[in-house]
Amino acid sequence: MSDNSGKSFDDGFRDGALDASGKPVVFLDPNVEGDPALEDIERLRQGFFNVIPDSAKEILPGRLSFFIEQAQGSQPFARIFNHRNSEVCLINPRADNLSVEALIQDTLTQMPSGFLKDLPGSHYHWGVLIGRHEGEHCNQVFPTALGLTDLNARMIYILGMEVEADRAALAWLRKNGHAEIAQAFQDYRALGADGGPSHATGIFLSQETTEKVTPLHFDAAKNFKEAMFSGVADELRITVRDAEILLREDPQKFLGVVKEQLANGTYEASGNPHIAQYIADYAGAYERRVFGAAPASEITAENTISSTPSFSGPR
Repeated sequence: MSDNSGKSFDDGFRDGALDASGKPVVFLDPNVEGDPALEDIERLRQGFFNVIPDSAKEILPGRLSFFIEQAQGSQPFARIFNHRNSEVCLINPRADNLSVEALIQDTLTQMPSGFLKDLPGSHYHWGVLIGRHEGEHCNQVFPTALGLTDLNARMIYILGMEVEADRAALAWLRKNGHAEIAQAFQDYRALGADGGPSHATGIFLSQETTEKVTPLHFDAAKNFKEAMFSGVADELRITVRDAEILLREDPQKFLGVVKEQLANGTYEASGNPHIAQYIADYAGAYERRVFGAAPASEITAENTISSTPSFSGPR
């Protein structure tokens, strides 16, 4: 991956996924529309022939059609397919109708990319990051293989998988001089932590952190946003709904209150030390990545706003 001049996000995704995966990879096609046609099925079968030539012809058309339908309109994912003692990793890339900004910013942060400052770095290296994340999933044991049936235990295990995949992808970026992209990704994960605790990996992604996921982490990921908004509402004697509006309309005032409460130990009353950790990460990421959130005294050359945000792109 030394020469990447002129390469796209999708080039980087393939390079990263293939380099990270320890298993043969077959890429799916998220752009197939409607019921899979025979040509779609045979094209996917050819992908299997490329990695398991001795048994690809034995894969039933119905199974291939199912894989195609799973990929349609889906965001990137990785799945393990076991066929006659061969393990193949199925990886779904970016769909053509999903912009790079929408895929990375909207999806990871759970907010429209138009509210966020521009992506740092090249699309190619963002592709490598996301591709390596999915490729690392190819090397993991999925919860179904472990027989995890308890929903809470399953979700905690999945959070651990996401942490491992993120750490592996970020390690490559940092080693190869792309610390700015690594920090942005960490911030996006912090902002999106309230969108679903199974991907709330932000607090685990600093270079110094080797912490393992525990039930307390998972509980904090589910509840930190409520604690943050309730804390601000109580301090300002407003409703929680008004506190949510305040974050959008006057983020500097909202985050100022959050900083004071973090310093005063307000969130430690929950008894879960990771609540404050998630809130601190969220507040710091919001200041660094969202237009108008950084206090004027803290705006640097790195985060200076040079234009009005664009609200184009899929949502």
